[in-house]
Amino acid sequence: MRAARFSSKAIWHSNVLKPKSPIIHLTDASCGIIFNHMVKRQATLDSTFAALSDPTRRAILTRLRHGSASVLELAEPFKVSLPAISKHLRVLEQAGLIHRTKEGRVHRLRLAAKPMKDAAEWIENYRAFWEDQLDSLADYLDTMKKEKHK
Repeated sequence: MRAARFSSKAIWHSNVLKPKSPIIHLTDASCGIIFNHMVKRQATLDSTFAALSDPTRRAILTRLRHGSASVLELAEPFKVSLPAISKHLRVLEQAGLIHRTKEGRVHRLRLAAKPMKDAAEWIENYRAFWEDQLDSLADYLDTMKKEKHK
């Protein structure tokens, strides 16, 4: 397999008040295919966070932390219909958060770690950013306090 060669072209958007960031288009110069791994990662994160946005789905994931379970076992604590639980499970499956296996007529589900790990890594990047920002603010406030007491 040959290595892809990338060319970039920046397109600047003008705005009277404030210029926006450039849009960079990356293309494989050898075959014209657009590669953008960030788009795929973003779509995965979007589906993960969308699936996690519902309390019923979060409760299902919490239950699956303790091991695999059948659809009926997962549906038992909820006061919703089995088709409603099936829809929640389908969303979780499409997001890659759970895996389904079939044992005879019984569908068993288990937790999948990768999408949650990716989401946690993404959040961790922002946690570190905000901790640095808050540390800088604390340093600034200490400096201002010392200058005020002089």
